[in-house]
Formats: sequence, structure tokens, C-alpha cells
Amino acid sequence: MKFHQKCASLSPTGERLYLTASERGHFLSALDEEDPTNRMFCQLLHFTGCRPTEALQLIPRRVLIEEQSIVYRSLKKRRFDSRGREKQPQYRTVPVPQSFIEHLDLVFDLRARLKRNRGLDNRLWPMSRPTAYRLVKRVMDRAGIVGHRRQAGNWEGATSWLWGCNGHSQEAIATSCTITAHGAFRYQNH
Repeated sequence: MKFHQKCASLSPTGERLYLTASERGHFLSALDEEDPTNRMFCQLLHFTGCRPTEALQLIPRRVLIEEQSIVYRSLKKRRFDSRGREKQPQYRTVPVPQSFIEHLDLVFDLRARLKRNRGLDNRLWPMSRPTAYRLVKRVMDRAGIVGHRRQAGNWEGATSWLWGCNGHSQEAIATSCTITAHGAFRYQNH
């Protein structure tokens, strides 16, 4: 199976919806001025491509340390099927770099929580959604990301990282790319 490095998603007016590799690099560099918990939040957006509202729902039991993956609930799925029946929540598993998992563990003491079986359902980031959006905007401002892409705030970082494989199986990469085709890696600033 062959994967393409770029997703050619454009707005209806023809503007690019995703951050470039250079913009992503500037974004990550701009995180140096943030405290560790805010840095981890922004890196989660970068490495998984999840929406801030999805990141805010992350709890320790959904950080799969050994599998080097994050499981998050997809919040943009329809709650009801075509017949009006309520659907089960949908979760996505996205592989992330081992170094990111290690940093999450250092900041949130995940292994100790798992060992004690305590605090596994407490959100890692108890901030509100508006606070999360202000954080991302602040970092994007510091990174010099302006224009439509700044307003759309879309991420291509996760797809770029995933297509590089970084030790994950082709099956994991293919699953992630399928997710990408359905828009899971799109962060929207509402």
C-alpha cells in the first residue's frame, strides 16, 4: 500500500486547510514557552490530529503506554442513525511517538496511576474548551501562523508523522490513513 505525504484538502475558495511542515515546526518550537501540561496538550493535537474538545476528554486509561497509542472518543460523529436510534460512542486509536508517551507519563504520572488503579477516569486537562482554544491561538500567534490556516487551525502533523511509520506496523498506519480520509485529523476552530 502506498501513502502520499500530502493531503490536498482545500477550502471551497481554494485555500489550503492544513499547516505546512514549516508551520508545524514553528508551532512545536513555540511550545517552549508553555508550561508542561499546556505543551503536552498542544503536542497531543499535533501528533494525533484530534480536535481540542476530543483532547480535553482524554483520561489516563486511554493512554496505551505499551502500544504507544492514544484512544480518544470521536465527538464529531452523528449520535443517531438514519432511523433515529442512538448510536454507541465511537473511539479512535492513534499511534504516537514513544517520546511523547514518555513525556505524558512524566507530566501526568501515568504509570503510577495505572499501578495504583487510581485516578484513571480523571481528565488529564481540566481546562474549559474556550481556554483550550485560547491556548492554541496563543501558540499559533507566537509561531507566526496567520491567515486562513490560522483561523481554520487544521493539522497535518499527525498524518505526516504517521506516514513516516516510526516503528508502527503498516496495519496501524493504514488504519490511521483511513481515519484521515474521514476527516479525523482535522482540527476546527469554532
